[in-house]
Amino acid sequence: MIYTITLNDDKNNTCCGTYVSLLLKKKDIESIALGIIPNDYQKAEKLLDDADIKHDFIKIDATQLDLFGEDKQVAISAQQKLLDNLKCLNKGDILVICGSFAKGISPVYLSDMAAIAHKKGAYLVVSVPYATVMDILPLQPFLIQLTGQDIKNIFDKVAGRQLLYQSAHYMVAKGASHVLCTLDKQHIAVINMTQGFVAEVPDVKKVSGVGCQESLLATFLTGILKNHMTITNLANSVAAYADSLQKDGLTDYSNNLALQRKVIAQKIMFDD
Repeated sequence: MIYTITLNDDKNNTCCGTYVSLLLKKKDIESIALGIIPNDYQKAEKLLDDADIKHDFIKIDATQLDLFGEDKQVAISAQQKLLDNLKCLNKGDILVICGSFAKGISPVYLSDMAAIAHKKGAYLVVSVPYATVMDILPLQPFLIQLTGQDIKNIFDKVAGRQLLYQSAHYMVAKGASHVLCTLDKQHIAVINMTQGFVAEVPDVKKVSGVGCQESLLATFLTGILKNHMTITNLANSVAAYADSLQKDGLTDYSNNLALQRKVIAQKIMFDD
């Protein structure tokens, strides 16, 4: 089973883990959505219910998830309850941790969740903008998604594309199976231990950036689960990313084939 985590779900933010569940469902892949959400916010639950996706959120007082209130934080007890719930993971399950964390949830919480997944023999998929992603590399995460800016922040360097490739490859060498990276507005790369590919995003009229990273991640994960070749998987995922850009939300995959024909993926040549 695939479990998705949402930790920043409020009225002013996208529900990242929820979006991944919705996209997987479009590909006939079942998942269960977990996380911490406000008790008066029903958007995530309605989206999931409409798509017939199971969910088991921890609900807390809405004011505790106000990301813009300096004195509002998610209680430690709620965070511990979610960790306890993750103990249901079984060997071979997939845990997808996607998006930023609400106030009061330290980036170190990523390591807590990752440790449970590792202990249970579950695969770990991570898309968070925190340097603590480096701390979980010894746990051999299955897939890490980052932006070029994330990599620059983590390695504290103003980097050109070749250095971004090398940084992603370093993360693979330290334990990650795959690193999927939006290098800039036009290029997306995937790197694993044996190869790397980069593709240019098709030129589309951008309507909204909401859901594009989730569209990229969910599509790439789907391709892995369906044993697609890496280069083909990247092209299909980039097409989904582009389609989401030109929609007000997630891709529905209706334009994927046409967009995929415009994607040219090339092998990355690493400098010595």
